[in-house]
Amino acid sequence: MKEFLRGFMSALRLLTIVPVPGKESREQSSALYWFPVVGCLIGGLQYGIVYLLATYSADWPEGIAVIVLAFGVILTGGLHIDGLADWADSLGCVWDREKMLEIMKDSRTGTFGVIAIIIVLLGKWCAVSRLAASGHPLAIIGAAILSRTMMVDLAVRYPYARPDGGTGRNIITTAGYRHLILAYTICFSLVYLFAGLEGIVWLTGCLMVTHCLGRWSKRKLGGITGDVLGACSELSEVTVLLLAAFFMK
Repeated sequence: MKEFLRGFMSALRLLTIVPVPGKESREQSSALYWFPVVGCLIGGLQYGIVYLLATYSADWPEGIAVIVLAFGVILTGGLHIDGLADWADSLGCVWDREKMLEIMKDSRTGTFGVIAIIIVLLGKWCAVSRLAASGHPLAIIGAAILSRTMMVDLAVRYPYARPDGGTGRNIITTAGYRHLILAYTICFSLVYLFAGLEGIVWLTGCLMVTHCLGRWSKRKLGGITGDVLGACSELSEVTVLLLAAFFMK
């Protein structure tokens, strides 16, 4: 039980910049159980910002959306958005596996990476603005939960791509279906609590994005990397937000 709870601390350290005390779990993959919970906490804080700011400036949802997105990037240390940029930069060398992996390891951001960041953040901004204006921004929590759960899905179903190791190796190589089953159980419970049956639409969209990305990575890279996990989180999150905004009553 102590090791299980340490996984929660590890998940917080992996997914946020929150300074969490305590020892790391012996297996880093034990953090995967807690990804949906940490996602719920992140989304809950973002929802709280929307709720508080809407109390004072409900007629400016665009400004609220900017603050919410900025908070999300800061809280996560830009980890996922950086992974998205690195993955997008690698698309310019889709016929050369080694070059793609090399580009993803490069700390510099290229043209494709910048374009990907702009498109994803713009998509989130449009969706969050609409959700904030509607007074029903609970989809923000659902998006945070599902996007972190999709990272678990990829880590379990696909092998690690780098033979020489790198970010994400330990957590991906030790991930198993026990992590996926519990993570999905927690995810379903939380999403149903916040969204009811509408969450099925969100989940369907996330699964399509996740497994397209996973199969593409397996074919082009031989597996996944930490950057692919970050890209998966960002693409899944924007998918849920856009679906929620599009189908909003």
